Amino acid sequence: MDDLTENLARKFEVSRSDNLSSDRQHPRSDLFKIKGEYNSQNARRKQFLERQKSKRCDAHLLARKIAEDNLSDIDDNTSEIEDASEDQFESPFTTSGLCSYSSKPRKQHKTPRLMLSEWLVDVPENFSSSCYIVPCPVGKRNLVTSSQGYTTAATKFGVAVQYQFPSMLPNAYTILDCVYSPPENKYYCLDLLCWNGHPFLDCETEFRFFWLHTKFQEHPEITKKTKFNKAPFEVLPFFPCTTEGILQAVTYFSPEKLDGLWFFHKETHYHLGVTPLVGWLKPHMLPSVLNVNVPPEYSEPIPRKPPKKSPSKVESPASKIP
Repeated sequence: MDDLTENLARKFEVSRSDNLSSDRQHPRSDLFKIKGEYNSQNARRKQFLERQKSKRCDAHLLARKIAEDNLSDIDDNTSEIEDASEDQFESPFTTSGLCSYSSKPRKQHKTPRLMLSEWLVDVPENFSSSCYIVPCPVGKRNLVTSSQGYTTAATKFGVAVQYQFPSMLPNAYTILDCVYSPPENKYYCLDLLCWNGHPFLDCETEFRFFWLHTKFQEHPEITKKTKFNKAPFEVLPFFPCTTEGILQAVTYFSPEKLDGLWFFHKETHYHLGVTPLVGWLKPHMLPSVLNVNVPPEYSEPIPRKPPKKSPSKVESPASKIP
């Protein structure tokens, strides 16, 4: 009787954005067979889309403040933004191979510097035509900024992890949303905030993805490892949310390399913080949530070994995906 009461209580629980953040456990992780009512997620999607129609930010100013780590007077309607303290550190970059990750801790901001996902609980309306799916490799979510001849990387909460490493990215304020793979020393580019001084924060997903893929095709030197491009960049593919597209996304990486799947609404602007317009699922969740069968090798959760922590290095939890 107690178990039944608990299940009913969880089934009719009103979900909130904070509880659906993909940093937390999926709300159906242990109740996949019990389809709870999470109407708030679809409702909030509509609210976000309506809000972005009426509210236009100063994209040039916002992009510049993101690049300079100075968002003290920008209100993103999600949380209060604290001043970013600019401590001066000596660059730890070495030219012996990998880009060096700094071991010196930085202040972590409360407001994310990237667009973050929620667990996909309610399937969006017109799902196959209104959303894209993007495969995500195992790695660290990073904000990559190139300006004034230098490229730097920070976690999604603004903690600097790489200082002034060489790259072939345009230097006039280029800001990319990436996943860094330490074993490959490669950045997988997910999204675009600014390219060569032109901001894309107020542009829809469909246009941002098109522009990003076009620019990578025009500048193939970005994708190659050279003396002046120590960590190559690779743009992540996107697929339609049809059964065929979902299977293409799932099998793009091997089971060991695939961490999860993003679901982007085509009309969403680049929003700093958690948004219901970007969903997140693990591969083994697809049959239960989307009723899409995946190959057997992707149907079971793959245990991930926790990273080895060195006393000399401080790793921020903000670097974890998504």
